[in-house]
Amino acid sequence: MGLSNWINAANSAELRQKVVHHCIEQADIVLSETTATGGEAHLQKRVDLARQVNRGSVPEGFYQGVTTNPTIRLKIDAGTNYDSDILFVVAQLWDGMSGYNSTLDV
Repeated sequence: MGLSNWINAANSAELRQKVVHHCIEQADIVLSETTATGGEAHLQKRVDLARQVNRGSVPEGFYQGVTTNPTIRLKIDAGTNYDSDILFVVAQLWDGMSGYNSTLDV
């Protein structure tokens, strides 16, 4: 039963809309940043992704990150709200999805 709930939710238009909504929310946060850990190059990559998202192009990796998150999967099974978890996952994925690699800063 749990797996079928998760598969249905992962393939639902509603979940995709929530991911898009939270990506746009995160993009707005990024566009208000004036500095980023890692310097100007890091900030520029984050801003470039924010602009891409605001143009309507959300990378598929955000959907994959959200639908494979164990906390979100548990909440889907329990039938509880997981919107704040989506925003958390999107924020955590932002650097990687922007192409920023912190290991190159060493």
